[in-house]
Amino acid sequence: MAFLFDLKALVDMMSIGTLLAYSLVAVCVLILRYQPDGSLERRPGTGERDYLSSEEGESDLTESESHLNMLKGGSSTLQTVLHPPVSPSEHSSSVVNMSIGVLVLVVCVVSYLTTYHISSILGMEVWILASLSVCLLIFSGCVLMVYRQPQTSKKVSFM
Repeated sequence: MAFLFDLKALVDMMSIGTLLAYSLVAVCVLILRYQPDGSLERRPGTGERDYLSSEEGESDLTESESHLNMLKGGSSTLQTVLHPPVSPSEHSSSVVNMSIGVLVLVVCVVSYLTTYHISSILGMEVWILASLSVCLLIFSGCVLMVYRQPQTSKKVSFM
């Protein structure tokens, strides 16, 4: 590889690759920490339909019927996001997954803006300052939503 590339470019690519690997591990561990207790290990001898069903006896319901029952029960999505359950559930896990996805997207947008529009930042242009402020608010909201979700009680060595 050193014959084909400039040594400085090769070292920069290695540093970026290492940073990317550490970031991916951190995101995966964070997602795993907020998974429901039963989804960390698959029970032997159960089918996919039984595995996805809840333990309250709803094994005959499809996913859409289960969502319909949840909506009929009066629990709105905003209510469960603002007042999360005490133990991790599929819903709290999906809230964490969506929040982390938005966090990654916001970090990419901020990286783009600070890399390619540094002259606008130094010139204190209103559009770039407003964009970075909105990104900061979204970032803070996502971190707060992840913080409020319950973590799994199952202890795994790499968590």
